[in-house]
Amino acid sequence: MRKRQQEKKEMRTPPAHGGAVVVEAGKPPKVKKQKPPKASKESRRTVGDFFRSRIVIGFICVIVALLIAFVGFPIVQGMVSERVPVVVSAGEIEKGTLLTPEMLEVTEIGAIDRPKNAAVSIAQAVGTYAKYNMAQGDLVLSSKLSRERPLANPYLYELPDDKVAISVSVQGLAQGLSGKLKPGDIVTVYAVWSKSDAEVEYAAMQPLELKYVRVLAVSNSTGVDIDVDDIQIRDEAATTDNLPATITLMAGDYQAAALAGLDVNSTIYVGLAARASDDAVCASMLAAQEEYIAIMEAEDETGTGDGDPAASGAQAAEDAASAGEAIAGEENQEQSEVTPADG
Repeated sequence: MRKRQQEKKEMRTPPAHGGAVVVEAGKPPKVKKQKPPKASKESRRTVGDFFRSRIVIGFICVIVALLIAFVGFPIVQGMVSERVPVVVSAGEIEKGTLLTPEMLEVTEIGAIDRPKNAAVSIAQAVGTYAKYNMAQGDLVLSSKLSRERPLANPYLYELPDDKVAISVSVQGLAQGLSGKLKPGDIVTVYAVWSKSDAEVEYAAMQPLELKYVRVLAVSNSTGVDIDVDDIQIRDEAATTDNLPATITLMAGDYQAAALAGLDVNSTIYVGLAARASDDAVCASMLAAQEEYIAIMEAEDETGTGDGDPAASGAQAAEDAASAGEAIAGEENQEQSEVTPADG
């Protein structure tokens, strides 16, 4: 046993004076890996290193600056300074007017300011109709012209199948909201009876079927529609031409019958409920009104209603007022019954 261990020790111990290395039996000799030679700095440069060079960056900046100064800037300056012809209105042109050469003139503006749909010659506009009112000096655009004569009252051709257009008289400035109504506004209609017919303290009523009604147009005494915004822009004085005489409303059959009766037998006032610009509010109001009209129609079909729209509206208003008084009375009674305990 000791002899074998001594032999193994002698095999593992290298010779002291550079003798041959004895390799243990059954194991291959270890080979030391050699590292590849390092590449020089010049060979390791890439394209990215080339463009990160300060000299190259500076050279590129100089080239870009020269291109902007001697190519880009002259092009922009030429576009700004270049004058091109456009057609403008020589005076005020009303909507629906057939354009003639005397109504138009050619002027020049900067090329960069000319719209793509602007007329560049009078011949392009002559023989067409103005779709909108144009002031003096307005550009004549293809979007403002029509080959066919525009309809005088387009809202009358866009009525829903279950609606009619009906006008009511405005007997004074106050009755028509002082001339501030606009097409598309939602109004509430009130009726004021004469003192001899009055049965209530204020001699007025608000038919529920006329709670929310859309305005189609406001017209003067000659039947010409009034544009409130246009009057304010021109700062015109109050005349018979821009004061409301009638208000055209969009109504259903029940509403139209009520409006016709009230226009003859009472004085109609309109109150502004919502501006046309507030689409969401207008839509909700008209939906609520349609719901009430549907209930009235259902009552007539079943025979529970009296069939008179104006009378039913008055009765509904009275019922609502009575209900409000009853609720208020109950609340007052409850408050009176609850008393603090005596100290």
